[in-house]
Amino acid sequence: MSQSNKKSIQTMPEYMIWVTIDHLGYQQWKIGRDWGDGQLRLTEQEYREKLKSLSERMFFVVQQTSRFGITPLDAKGEPTQAYWDWYKTWYNWKQSLSDDQWNKFVNLADKNEDVSDYLPKWYVWDRDET
Repeated sequence: MSQSNKKSIQTMPEYMIWVTIDHLGYQQWKIGRDWGDGQLRLTEQEYREKLKSLSERMFFVVQQTSRFGITPLDAKGEPTQAYWDWYKTWYNWKQSLSDDQWNKFVNLADKNEDVSDYLPKWYVWDRDET
């Protein structure tokens, strides 16, 4: 991962960290499914390299949750209950949005515009996110 990508991730607000983690998880699942079904034409080595790259990126992004008071991984490198509680809280927020609201949120977030109308009421804006 490039230094500019790392810097970008290190300065993302909390909600974008969750969106990124969710998206990376989906990519990992989809690549595994498509490769297993023969829809993704990669050698086994290319497949493993792609998954390794995604896993490394996921690990880096998950570590960023510590900025929000979460201990994401235990001593064995496994996700903690605190991490899963954090993840599920944001997942439930996303599920509470209609498709139209979600699409508007993503469009605004992609343009770095104000997304406050779509965030949960409990979201703390003055939390240290940098």
